[in-house]
Amino acid sequence: MVNKVLITGSNGFIGSNLLYSLKNNKKIIIYEHNRGDNKDVLIRNIKLCDTIIHLACINRPKKNQSFKDNLILTKTICENINSNKKTKIIFTSTYHLDSSKKKSLLLKEYCKIKKNEEEKIIKEFSNYNNKYYIFRLPNVVGKWCKPNYNSVVSTFCHNILNNKKSKIINKNNILNIVSIDSVIDNFQQIINNNIKSGIKYIKPNYRISVQKLYNKISEFKTLGSDYKHGIIQEGLEKILYSVFISHLPSKKITVNLNNKFDSRGSFFELLKTQNSGQLSFFTCKPGIERGGHFHHTKVEKFIIIKGKAEFKFTDIRTKRSFKIRVSANKPQIVYSKPGLFHKVKNIGKDELISILWSSEIYDEKKSDTYINYK
Repeated sequence: MVNKVLITGSNGFIGSNLLYSLKNNKKIIIYEHNRGDNKDVLIRNIKLCDTIIHLACINRPKKNQSFKDNLILTKTICENINSNKKTKIIFTSTYHLDSSKKKSLLLKEYCKIKKNEEEKIIKEFSNYNNKYYIFRLPNVVGKWCKPNYNSVVSTFCHNILNNKKSKIINKNNILNIVSIDSVIDNFQQIINNNIKSGIKYIKPNYRISVQKLYNKISEFKTLGSDYKHGIIQEGLEKILYSVFISHLPSKKITVNLNNKFDSRGSFFELLKTQNSGQLSFFTCKPGIERGGHFHHTKVEKFIIIKGKAEFKFTDIRTKRSFKIRVSANKPQIVYSKPGLFHKVKNIGKDELISILWSSEIYDEKKSDTYINYK
């Protein structure tokens, strides 16, 4: 069954991310409405669609604009739904409605209109026994988020990457942050399932002070200078890092590597992490050996991606040796165990290229690398 979905504000931050996520679903036909589009077409699509995702919103009025325009659009939607069709609506409201903190006059007016929109949707959709889902969103962050408009996260990312100062006001204020991916996941669940109506909240919701947020984003630039990384595998750090890289200027999208060349070939350090070791790769000329050392604690993994290699291992206690031959034609991981003296030799006719992972970052002062075991 095909689901017809109308997205208002599809060219905005949330709308764009939603649009390009839904486009991958062949069971969904998408209709769009943005500021300046034909009202008659909008009304036709309201009556036609199974799900309305109402994102369009003025949140920073320009001259001759008013928050009341938001309410006008919401009324248009509510008053034109097809009484003979079960239509769902997803509406994005604001978490400021739940906050007891003092609000500026502009924010108070914005919240007042949002509350009116919520009430209108609940009333009109309930009258037809249609489902409504009101999301009171906090700070949503992700790709295509505009600096100095959508989120302070994007503002900080943009400023830090472009060497601009950020004016930090109320540095101890706590921000609630959710990922755009989490928002879209929630929307897709509603499109595809029969879920109870009501006011909804996105989880996980991360909390961080303004100052700590700025400090965390600043670390990404520092780490990027020598291709080091902190903990970015999960949670808020992963989300913030994604936004940070999405703001990377085109001229900074490449980073020069520290290359080490000698008669054997070359060695490149690719990535250093705070808790997951180091990733490198090296080349080796035909007939040449590399390595010739052992480690007490450090673990290494080798993956040959070009050519043929012979690994020779010697147990430093028993002096027993063995050899392993591997080829890029049949990729395998080769471990260097602690206490095994090891060498790798290019036994092919072409250049040998190997990826190397080490369980710790190389430190010349404490390298855990020894060449003499006799």
